[in-house]
Amino acid sequence: MISFKMFRMFRVFGHKKVWVLDGGLPQWQASGFNVEKASPDDDAVLKSIAANRAVKRVYNGEQTNTISFQTEFQPNLFWALEKASDFF
Repeated sequence: MISFKMFRMFRVFGHKKVWVLDGGLPQWQASGFNVEKASPDDDAVLKSIAANRAVKRVYNGEQTNTISFQTEFQPNLFWALEKASDFF
């Protein structure tokens, strides 16, 4: 269920290349595909750590520095609770 929710969230905010892998990481590795390991100094890792900290601060009602990223909201993929509850 979490995979579906994440898939929808990424799609709603404009990410077009989103897939859910049946079996997750273990199935990916069992199929012989490579897994990259990022170093702690990798720019993407540092940005994700900063974003994660910012989300936690906002959740806790604390001030945070501005972190921005570009999205393209897809309103046609956004469902009101009433519409979504028809499917669950």
